[in-house]
Amino acid sequence: ELKNKRFSFIKFYLRRVRRILPAFLIVLFTTLVVAFFFLLTADLKAFVESLLSSLGFFPNIYFWITGGYFGSNDELKPLLHLWSLGVEEQFYLFFPIVFFLIFKNFSKLSYKVLFILLIVFISYSLNIFFISKGHLDPNFFLFPARIWQFGLGVIAAILPLLKFRNIIIKI
Repeated sequence: ELKNKRFSFIKFYLRRVRRILPAFLIVLFTTLVVAFFFLLTADLKAFVESLLSSLGFFPNIYFWITGGYFGSNDELKPLLHLWSLGVEEQFYLFFPIVFFLIFKNFSKLSYKVLFILLIVFISYSLNIFFISKGHLDPNFFLFPARIWQFGLGVIAAILPLLKFRNIIIKI
């Protein structure tokens, strides 16, 4: 779409909303109804906080702050699995803007790939740094430590467009 000058941020985000929001809202509503009947008041309060953070697309941050993924009371967190959706939505929030800037500022596809690889390297280095310091929960939950995974997916999506023989010569 960028190449054909048909890209629209609004259309991109509307496609994400149409794909994710219906099932997401059904999960939240169904879980809320069930939680209302099965959770105690204190657990219901924590559940509502997790529900609100999920609606704001930052449940990964909420669950990181409130104890991690493998804590003692995690069976009482019915929305804990939505941490990954939070990371995904944060990717969808930032990726189009970054990709648009890369696409506009670099003319050659090989330079675009190199810049994306630089972002992957920085994120992976951050990941290794957190691991070396024993900070496993931030690595697990936070978007900056996971950008490298999305970046490798972007590279995999771009690979069919590359002419490898020309990349080595033109770099």
